[in-house]
Amino acid sequence: MSGLVFGIDLGIASCGWAVLRHPLREGDAGEVVALGSWMFDVPETDKERTPTNQIRRGNRLLRRVIRRRAKRMADVRRLFHQHGLLAGHEPDALKRAGLDPWDLRARGLDKLLVPAEFAVALGHIAKRRGFKSGATPSSTASTG
Repeated sequence: MSGLVFGIDLGIASCGWAVLRHPLREGDAGEVVALGSWMFDVPETDKERTPTNQIRRGNRLLRRVIRRRAKRMADVRRLFHQHGLLAGHEPDALKRAGLDPWDLRARGLDKLLVPAEFAVALGHIAKRRGFKSGATPSSTASTG
């Protein structure tokens, strides 16, 4: 009984294949039953030769970061509204004409700020606070 071997070689712009038959007896030669290849366009940009899936992934990750930032700031505005620092929690609630967040942050070190000023200063810190891991505290804590 002779067995068949199927081989496939996948590349970024081609797919090669072959079907081989093992020899019936020791010392006999095997045989190539069929082989071939398919060629197709490379999924890259013409100019920079950047893979298109890399571009899609970058755009997807950017959308995710923007969505998370927007949600975080909506949560901050909602929290400030619940505690009486802001009159409302609409998207421009922290944008007050004439209030510079950097100046408020500096003045807040030495002087008591009114609630609206305090909310603008804290909102500015929350907006520019850097990376926050998505991991839950229980999964990052050591158990030993």
